[in-house]
Amino acid sequence: MQVAARRLRGRSGPTWPEGSPARDATDDAAGYGTADHRAVEYTEAPEGSAGRDLHGSQRELLLALLGTHFGRVPDGDSPLASYDDSALETSTSHGPAPPSGATPRATSASTCWPGTGFCTTGLQGCAPGRGWHGVTVSSDLPLLGFGLPVSGSWATPSTMVRIARRAEDRGYASLWTFQRLLCPAEGGLDSSLDPAHNPGARPADDPSYRAVLDPLLPLAYVAGHTGSIRLGTATICAPFTAPALLAKSLTTLDHLSAGRLTVGLGIGWLPHEYAAAGVPFARRGPRMEEYLQCLHALWTQDPVAFDGEFYTVPPSHTGPRPVQVPHPPVLLGGAAPAALRRAGRLAQGWISSSRQDLGRIADSVKVVRAGAREVGRDPDQVRILVRALVDVAERAPGPGRRLLHGTRDQVFHDLAALRAQGVTEVLIDLNFSARVGSPDVDADEATVEAERVLDALAPHPPDLRRPAPSA
Repeated sequence: MQVAARRLRGRSGPTWPEGSPARDATDDAAGYGTADHRAVEYTEAPEGSAGRDLHGSQRELLLALLGTHFGRVPDGDSPLASYDDSALETSTSHGPAPPSGATPRATSASTCWPGTGFCTTGLQGCAPGRGWHGVTVSSDLPLLGFGLPVSGSWATPSTMVRIARRAEDRGYASLWTFQRLLCPAEGGLDSSLDPAHNPGARPADDPSYRAVLDPLLPLAYVAGHTGSIRLGTATICAPFTAPALLAKSLTTLDHLSAGRLTVGLGIGWLPHEYAAAGVPFARRGPRMEEYLQCLHALWTQDPVAFDGEFYTVPPSHTGPRPVQVPHPPVLLGGAAPAALRRAGRLAQGWISSSRQDLGRIADSVKVVRAGAREVGRDPDQVRILVRALVDVAERAPGPGRRLLHGTRDQVFHDLAALRAQGVTEVLIDLNFSARVGSPDVDADEATVEAERVLDALAPHPPDLRRPAPSA
């Protein structure tokens, strides 16, 4: 397998010299693991493509950020991710020389040249592929993502573009959507799903669920208005769509975004949605495991043939393949112990729910990583994405402050605490905020509130930001 030395996007440059610390660190930092030892070759996006172009002002901004660096590339040892470290070698065909006079600093993620943005490996939390770029806030903080407007009155095409461009400009690593197929009508909700009987979950009749757009089409829309920020689903209820249909849609989105897609999947929890999708609610776990196997086959085999208990694919060609090789990274949602272990065993990471107890997130992280350990994977390479409802206040709240609710400094302190518990990425999702994601909130007021939080927590320092892009 060849792994090209990653560089800050935009300009070509000399390769890392043989025997240099940068070249050596590329091997050390890549850290792939595999169960079946299939060698996969990864390449960068071609010059001039959407995944490589970068405006000069953006490049200079990144170069100016002190301490900013890219992180490591995770492995994936599952039916949905097979990478080979037995033949790991560094390509000499790509990569910049470090700036003159800069001193390399080795980290657990990469070798970086502080203050320059140059690094050997690429974006932390992502598998290798074309068009994968991003920025970490620091080694003590997780990557930050932002929820694309898909719920409530602010979920308009113009606001999607505005938020997407603003988040990319401010240095966020990713944009995310979620799926809610329907919201039960009054009187149609099972009592086991109401707040009194299930206080740990978001109520099925929550205002944020009343008007939700499709999870894939908004990502396809903003893909054409952005160039580097990752695009992800958190999550899609996979069993609602046949694997062959979902694989085709996701592959298409991976092409439209020049290889920037992350696929978050779950099994859902609302019986109403299963009934509307025509899928049995029973045996959701076994169905999901077979679904993942079928999805992997569709993405990696040509011709593909699959014959399972729940899904069948006759011998067929299903091209084109995804841009990202062997496929876009897959993260799994769920809160039950079985779902947590499944994420560690079969995918590249886990996505928490919006009602996750963040004070005890380490307990869930341990279960996910235990699942990875069961199949011989490195548990520390599993991605942990937390969906969080963040509230940034001008003044510090009093006693009893909730995590991620407080002043900007308090929120960053909480983010550091989450990173210390094993969280690698935090999705700031204001679609679930009563002041943003409800259809009863004024669209302009919702957008103002969302931009206030987005700007307050932006990874790029305020004094280095460019003016907000127009919608």
